Amino acid sequence: MFSITAGILIVFTVINIITNHYHITMFQRQSAGQHGMDQLNYHLEQAQMQSIILTCLLAIAVACI
Repeated sequence: MFSITAGILIVFTVINIITNHYHITMFQRQSAGQHGMDQLNYHLEQAQMQSIILTCLLAIAVACI
């Protein structure tokens, strides 16, 4: 049981890092010299939502196995 929990936390951390990096990079490309906090907030919110959804799906898959 402990290993499943640790695995889920590791997967969540990796997904969180990847999605946050992706959205911040996308924001930097779109802003290109402009400073739009609304866009940054949107991208960060999307990154968090994607990481939560992917973690839930992977947790369900692990639980089924």
